[in-house]
This record gives sequence, structure tokens and C-alpha cells, in this order.
Amino acid sequence: MLINQKYKLARIVVVSDDSDFLSDFVTSLRDVGFSNITSAAEGDFSEKLQPELLFFDVCSFGAGLKGILAQLRRLPLEEACPVVCVEKQNQEIFDEESMALFDDMISFPRDLNRLSLCCSSLLNISYDRRAWLVAVSYTHLTLPTKR
Repeated sequence: MLINQKYKLARIVVVSDDSDFLSDFVTSLRDVGFSNITSAAEGDFSEKLQPELLFFDVCSFGAGLKGILAQLRRLPLEEACPVVCVEKQNQEIFDEESMALFDDMISFPRDLNRLSLCCSSLLNISYDRRAWLVAVSYTHLTLPTKR
């Protein structure tokens, strides 16, 4: 699947402590067509990176991941970005409550054929949501008042 031109430069951050995984996954994202990809270790993906799409390698994180994800979910909509869980093949992950904190889940490398569609869909939803928020805030600023 070809990536829409407007998504190719989206700021994507992959968070993992596994350098081999980072290398493989970032290469896969580049192969799909993305070019603005940054890797980060746990806790180093904050405001300075301003991701538009965030991938977490669930192998690298312990109990702290749930807290990090809950923190991300409390961000205002205009600052929030889609969060994708990346599990390595044949790996058991979280309970349903924890899985609900992610926007999508990818099993790597099994779901490589779905990677492009997942990214495009989540970025499209995110961009539409931000455009809607701008339109709503603009509407509130320009509505005439009754006298």
C-alpha cells in the first residue's frame, strides 16, 4: 500500500530499549515510506519529540508502561497522538484493561503487511480530529452574539 504524501513526513517515534528491534522496526517503517522517524528509550519520548504517531515495544517495559500510557491518555486532544503497541511474535502481553490504552496493536514481524494501513488510518484520524478542533475553536471565536 502506498502512503499518502502528507503522511510521509509525519513525526513517528518508536520507543524501545532493544537496539536490534529498533533497527528492524525503523527500517520497516522507512520501507513503507515514512522518513521522519525517531527512536527513543523509555521516558525519553516527551514533549521535545512531539510525535504524531507513537510506537511502544512492549517487551522493554515493565509495570511503568501502564502509568505512561494513562498519562498520555490524559493529554488534551490537540496534543494527543495515536499510540500503537508493538509486540514481538509469540509474545503474551497485557490484560484487556492495559490493551485498551493503545489505539492499535501490531505483532512484529508478522503484521508487516498491515503496518502501512495501520499508520495511515491512525494518522488520518488524528489529523481529522485536530482539524475539527481548530474548526470548532475558530467557530466559537467568530460566532455572532445575539443582542
